[in-house]
Amino acid sequence: LPPAFPAAMAMPSAMPSTSSSSQSEGGSGAGMDEAIKSGVARDEGATRRLQLTLDQRAVLEAVYAMRTLPDSHLRKRLAAYLNVSARQIQVWFQNRRQREHRHRFGNLTAAPSHPPPPSSASVSPARMH
Repeated sequence: LPPAFPAAMAMPSAMPSTSSSSQSEGGSGAGMDEAIKSGVARDEGATRRLQLTLDQRAVLEAVYAMRTLPDSHLRKRLAAYLNVSARQIQVWFQNRRQREHRHRFGNLTAAPSHPPPPSSASVSPARMH
């Protein structure tokens, strides 16, 4: 990784791996595996949402502070370092840029894209003759 990266990026052993919460709480996760295989827990082909650890998020935020649009090489290196897919890194950066955009400019989706046309009530009676 480039020398400008945070020191935490130089120590891969300091980064915990991503694991499901059911496994990290001492359970084997076998019950969830069986539910998934039987199709009870979710539809076949569905993917689980990525749950980043605080350390992984801190690394991504530090990289984002330096570069908001990482190239494919950097995404691949981050993915290998954080033990996630390059696509998950790409989506995280897309979401982070969108979050910053909303923070800067507010949520503009609620506002109409153009003002409504004037109603007939707003036209003065003198102009109607």
